[in-house]
Amino acid sequence: LAQVVFDSHVCVAQYLLYGPTGPVEAIRVADELRSSAEAIGSAPAVAFAATLEGEARMLSGDLDAARDRLAEAVRLHRALDTDTGLAHALQRLAEAHLYLGERAEAERVATEALTRARWSPLSQHLLQRTYGTLIAAAPDPEAAAAVADDALATIDGPDACHFCHVMVAAPAAVAY
Repeated sequence: LAQVVFDSHVCVAQYLLYGPTGPVEAIRVADELRSSAEAIGSAPAVAFAATLEGEARMLSGDLDAARDRLAEAVRLHRALDTDTGLAHALQRLAEAHLYLGERAEAERVATEALTRARWSPLSQHLLQRTYGTLIAAAPDPEAAAAVADDALATIDGPDACHFCHVMVAAPAAVAY
């Protein structure tokens, strides 16, 4: 896996995190992948493993470690100049900041993620989750509703992922 992983393996990670594997096992998988990736010199796989571990730690409630690992993932993806991997890592880092009560930083990071997500080949997936984070990070209900309006105007259409729609629909419903 370390030889073929690249920044758009987002769906693989989501299956590991939300499927039968779960976050605790995903941390172990990420650690094994990282070791293999470092041994063969696969920088994309190291970055993917850092993102996966950060996501798993966030879902398991270890928010400080999640923020640290996701910040590392952002640095690694930025060095590789990968729009998809960077957008995904930024969006998850924004979530970690939000869960830690760092609203303004979450909004700043999610805004950068949105810019990167627009240029990703997987934008139809990443935009929905990033907009969801931006809605949740808005400073007040009016701002949240304005972001929700922008999100729905931007991503509604035939190219939108119907499975990812919940990532923006739930925060938008709360905002409205």
